Amino acid sequence: MPGVLLLVAMAVALVSTGACNDRDRPSTPEAMPVVDVQTAASPKSETSRAGVFVMPDVDELVIPTVSESQLEASGRRSPGPEPSIRVEGSSIIYLGGMSAMGYDTLMRLAEQGNTSELAIMSPGGSVYWGIKIGEVVYENGWDVRVLGLCVSSCANYIFPAGRNKVIEEGGVVGWHGSARQDYFFAKQKGISVREEIVDTISGALRHDATHFIDQEGFNRVIARFVAESETLIEVERAFYERIGVDGDISVYGHFPQRWDVIKGSGGGWTFTLEDMGKFGLGDIVYEGSDAYPSDRAYALFSHVVLEVDDR
Repeated sequence: MPGVLLLVAMAVALVSTGACNDRDRPSTPEAMPVVDVQTAASPKSETSRAGVFVMPDVDELVIPTVSESQLEASGRRSPGPEPSIRVEGSSIIYLGGMSAMGYDTLMRLAEQGNTSELAIMSPGGSVYWGIKIGEVVYENGWDVRVLGLCVSSCANYIFPAGRNKVIEEGGVVGWHGSARQDYFFAKQKGISVREEIVDTISGALRHDATHFIDQEGFNRVIARFVAESETLIEVERAFYERIGVDGDISVYGHFPQRWDVIKGSGGGWTFTLEDMGKFGLGDIVYEGSDAYPSDRAYALFSHVVLEVDDR
């Protein structure tokens, strides 16, 4: 899931010293005793003696305040795979995921003032770096050209930020969720958003449980993840407001009335160009001879075409 995967990737850096200060974390954590995670129903005294951690109660967590600069610092400790980036005339060709390296490279190229188009093929990646790259595209007035595949964070933040948007023949722009998706998962389960985040992260972190030394440290990391998730949601909200796009486009398939439609599709969706416009995405051209999305698009990204009939 977007966002959560980025945050889980940061876990090792967060816990090795038992502190939450960004500057105190060593790059390579020392080995910790092997532990496991159980539900909150397990007695804490028993799990403590056995070296097994309890999934924390949300109300017992001390949630810190995380600024956007702290969020960026966390993201730079887990930069992700490096994309391939090259310049061809006034176009930047970007192949790969959203990452700190991708953002830094585009910032440097933007300063040269020679770019008018970002041509991209991307499976997505980091929510935070996707937003930051989207800001670069929007601030510099670049067009966006989709070279086959633009899904997940690419669809959420890069494609909408383009001044003019072109999808090459056979290409697809696909969505499957965003930083805000936990709200809908929580609603389905009848729990709070924080409870959903804790449940998701606690389950994911059991695969990295060797890095936790005690229950207090485990709880502290979970609390930090909750805080970073909430900051990320606010950063995303501000981004969509700035570019004039309805952020519901990134979670539309998670609306309760849409879930039955997408659950058999692998969880992804796209829209007709006309329906994209209902979320504020204008100036879109599909260069194919057939209608968008073409049959070829399904081979690139498993999806359904959602009809937008409520706006």
